[in-house]
Amino acid sequence: MNLFCVYNFFYDFFKFDVFSYFRRRRAKERQQKLMAEFASKQKAFMQKTMETDSKEGTSGIEEVAEDTQKEYECVICSQMSASEEDRPVGMVVLLQATSVAGHYHQVSNRALPCDEKDRGELLKGENMSSVVKNKIELLERYFNNRYWPMALNIGWEGGVHVQTCGHYLHIDCHKAYILSLKNQNQLSSRLQNLAVEHGEYYCPLCRQLANSVIPLRPGYREASALVQYPRKDLRILAAEISDLLSIPLSERDSNLLKKYMGGIMEDITNATYPQYRSLCAPNPSSLFLFVCSIARTNLEIELVQRGRLFEPLKKKSCFVPLLNVLYLHSRLLSQTIDKSQQMDYAVKVWSRLTGQIPADHNSLTFFAVEVPLFLRDPIAVLLQIILTLPTNLDKSYYRCTVQVLYNFILIQSLVQISCRLNSLNRNELSFRAIQILKDIEECADDEKNEELDNKMKDAKTLLGYVIGCLKFSCLYVEDDEMDSSKSISNIGDESLEQYVREHCLHFLKIAALLQSHLFEEKINLKVDDDEFHYLCHFLGLSNLPQTEFTAASCIDWTVSDPRDLIRTWCDDYINFINLSVIAARGLLQTHIKWYPPTLLLLPHNYDDVFKYYHKKPCTVCHSEPKDPSLCLICGTMVCLRENCCRQLAHYEAVSHSVTCGAGTAIYLAVNSSTIIVIRGKRACLWGSVYLDSYGEEDRDLKRGKPLFLSEERYSLLQQQWINHSFDHTNKRWVWHKDNL
Repeated sequence: MNLFCVYNFFYDFFKFDVFSYFRRRRAKERQQKLMAEFASKQKAFMQKTMETDSKEGTSGIEEVAEDTQKEYECVICSQMSASEEDRPVGMVVLLQATSVAGHYHQVSNRALPCDEKDRGELLKGENMSSVVKNKIELLERYFNNRYWPMALNIGWEGGVHVQTCGHYLHIDCHKAYILSLKNQNQLSSRLQNLAVEHGEYYCPLCRQLANSVIPLRPGYREASALVQYPRKDLRILAAEISDLLSIPLSERDSNLLKKYMGGIMEDITNATYPQYRSLCAPNPSSLFLFVCSIARTNLEIELVQRGRLFEPLKKKSCFVPLLNVLYLHSRLLSQTIDKSQQMDYAVKVWSRLTGQIPADHNSLTFFAVEVPLFLRDPIAVLLQIILTLPTNLDKSYYRCTVQVLYNFILIQSLVQISCRLNSLNRNELSFRAIQILKDIEECADDEKNEELDNKMKDAKTLLGYVIGCLKFSCLYVEDDEMDSSKSISNIGDESLEQYVREHCLHFLKIAALLQSHLFEEKINLKVDDDEFHYLCHFLGLSNLPQTEFTAASCIDWTVSDPRDLIRTWCDDYINFINLSVIAARGLLQTHIKWYPPTLLLLPHNYDDVFKYYHKKPCTVCHSEPKDPSLCLICGTMVCLRENCCRQLAHYEAVSHSVTCGAGTAIYLAVNSSTIIVIRGKRACLWGSVYLDSYGEEDRDLKRGKPLFLSEERYSLLQQQWINHSFDHTNKRWVWHKDNL
């Protein structure tokens, strides 16, 4: 071994102790310097205060300390600095493809089948990714690929999850570090498990795997809430949001996009597989869909990781820096999507939601080529608008956006509920609403507006009005054709309230999570709290006590007479109903009760697994696998390391990891009881979740002792899957070379 290799060997092992020593010394010197500066400023402050107090007529309070930008310590050069345009700071991140959110399922407690009856149970219901895939196929049939991507989010399969260890480094330091790793890669055995050519590296401080850096937007504070303006009327706020959406990307932001932010977006795009990046020919709409879906994927996965919102996330978040990157790209893309009405996309959809026509337009005519609002996912629309508004948005504007979309999703839920009612119920509700609104028209002018406002916050009146708008269309099926399992025989106040809450709750969760990130607010939801009521208070939709609260009481309209706005939404929908009533019913945003992603339940006794699968023929090649392995996410059996089920260059286990988990798979090897984890191009032996009576593993089943499920180990395996932490918790990875 030559001197250079020896140097590198010792450098790799000891450089962090040396760095740590110098970092501590510099930190101590810096601390002493800061203390001296603080003492000097304190003395000057006291003198200034005494001088000010001695003057008469002082009425205001002056700020004595200048606002300073937040500084970050680079873990490579150890310098403290703010993120500046000429030398930005970035956050160490790991980007990885994920399908965890797509494994929300309609059936709970799904178990690994150990007989033919159980296999039938496993096939019941659908997961989220298959439902979204079916919706996309239907949308593609009726809408141009410039318009249907605006109706939903992708990322349920092959989305991109972004996580951080919480450390920072300068962008130029990162480039130099990667370059040095590429030079060392041929010499250091410790780097053989790194794909340095794809940007992989270990964080220089904590040694966690990373593969990119998110630049921190210069001049942007992570605590993005500005000083809140006094509460304005909702209509004024809505009009101001329309103006904010019209502002083009500044020259400074355009330069940032070209210099630094484009690189991270390229990394994000390359983090997932080509088949998941775009579901149609690339155009501004499909790119905008991909960008917005990254935010959705990370919010959805955070919800899964939290369990419920009262459970705080235990790891560092990089969501706000990510949002800044997505904003710059979204702002640019939204201006190029569609100019059919000489409006940016975001301005147009906002005007459709609020009923406020921009000053330079005189029509809200909807074109048949666009997806009706009732067929769109409100969370997707929320993210489209938020990602085209300035990220250091005042909280009042954010709450206005949530309010407008809450109004919309509540009406959308009523449309969906109306489709489950029989003709008698629909007629009764419609007649009731007509009578109520007729009585209001007969009121004196000073009472009319107040009465109308009250009734437009009553769910039953709104439901009747919606039915009245839609009853002459072909939307509603005859009573004898209605699916009895989905129909509602009688709708009371309590049941209507429950249906509306179920439909709106997930939107409120995502909106609350987004608000907590944007404004650094904690969601202090307690176990015993009414989740829906708490979230409405948290988002500023209501301040009513629990006893007076209803879902419809949270409505606050941006127009004086909301009937015209609701009718416009309904007319928009009717235009599509006339084109295809079956598609109009199928695409309606219906509420499905989803159960969070989990691994399949396993039998307590390993003997049950071994007996059923040991000699079971493969469903693809129909032969008995030498090493049968079971996917613990979906239950598929694969022929591990065998050529029989090979697809092109990939063996079956690797191919399945891409289709089921976007590159992540967890297999139980039947003949050894061992768990095999595949993560992208790597694989590792995780251990076993089945132990003998002494709590020991029996790998390869050599001892022949009875094995029983370790609930603790299986729970740990599931948490590592949900938290995307396999790369951090398992160290013995090998390159599988597509041969599994």
